[in-house]
Amino acid sequence: MHINSSGIRLVVKNIESIVIALTATNVRVLACDMSPCGASRSLLVITPSSDVFPCSEFIGFPEFKLGNILTGRVESLLMADVATRLRSRRVEKITECLACPYGLICGVNCPASVYFLHRDLGRPSPYCKFKMALIDEILYFIYREGVEKALNTLVSESARSQLKDFTKVYEVSE
Repeated sequence: MHINSSGIRLVVKNIESIVIALTATNVRVLACDMSPCGASRSLLVITPSSDVFPCSEFIGFPEFKLGNILTGRVESLLMADVATRLRSRRVEKITECLACPYGLICGVNCPASVYFLHRDLGRPSPYCKFKMALIDEILYFIYREGVEKALNTLVSESARSQLKDFTKVYEVSE
């Protein structure tokens, strides 16, 4: 969270997503932080020419075109080979991620950045060191300030309202 000089509260979504991952099991703000990510799972993108892609990061790359919404049924678009490959990209299937203590928090990260760098969906993210440092900082913030302050400081009001049932786990009874 950051409050700029005009007093507007800013929430950084990738930080918010990690805080939520650490405080509420199986909840993610960003489809990119899920394992598998949201591409062809909770996301589909339709271009002005009616072509369908698994995510906006793949627009313009023919190898990721699922088909055309005007000529194909959604069910068949979702069963395209590339869609099923993206949905099968999980932490448990990437050796480096499975061995990483933060693998389940990070969620393997965006397959587009991995693919365009390595031409292989089975590799870890090029942002691993960045994500690890970010998670370390957030864990330290939670350790130093507590879960409630982390949620109130780093998570948007709308996300906090959706999490209200999850945060009860952290209530301490005397």
